[in-house]
Amino acid sequence: PMVLKRGNEAEPETLDPLLATTTVENNIVGDMFMGLTTEDVNSHVIPGMAEGWSTSADGLVWTFRLRENLKWSDGVPLKASDFVYGFRHLLDPKTAARYASIEYVIKNAEAVNTGKMPPDQLGVRAPDDRTVEITLEGPTPFLPGLMKHYTAFPMPEHVHKKYGAAWARPGAMVSNGPYMLTEWAPHDHVKLVKNPYFYDAGNVRVDEVYFYPIENESTALTMFRAGNIDANLTTR
Repeated sequence: PMVLKRGNEAEPETLDPLLATTTVENNIVGDMFMGLTTEDVNSHVIPGMAEGWSTSADGLVWTFRLRENLKWSDGVPLKASDFVYGFRHLLDPKTAARYASIEYVIKNAEAVNTGKMPPDQLGVRAPDDRTVEITLEGPTPFLPGLMKHYTAFPMPEHVHKKYGAAWARPGAMVSNGPYMLTEWAPHDHVKLVKNPYFYDAGNVRVDEVYFYPIENESTALTMFRAGNIDANLTTR
């Protein structure tokens, strides 16, 4: 198999995309999950889980149409309701997601996040299994760019309801992006393997990705020169 070994600066605090706060976590969850949109090699917004989208004349209602036959990494169909579930969970004050405010452009998002409204009043709904409809507080032309952020990733309702907060661990976690989680050995490595149910799996060339929490840059350089890692991701 083709294997990629990456230095990743620090131990992730969580692999739950909705609770992620650092580049270290983003590097991993970004390989496992995909939002309605994603980005190309030049960081331009392109269709992700959605094959396309349209906007109402006043710019307040965006309708995203999902690709056909999307699945989670356990083979369970991925539905528009998984996006609704993700947004409601993100903005539920009990979740305490540190970056929930990024999605305050969505109608009633701030009111839900501050406990003034119940999560079902959030302006995101699923009229059918392939349609995600998002109503906004005001016109937000940059919404497609916002939908690629990890706060907008879908959440596997069937897994979260079974495992609760422990859903984001090996053996429980499922994902919808190019890779899925198989190992998390704290302070040693996180291992991802190719997700056979990813809609574009045929174009995913790397079979396995390892992330090593290497905090010392000189250690990372030594490992790179010795061929023990292929790249080192650093924010410094």
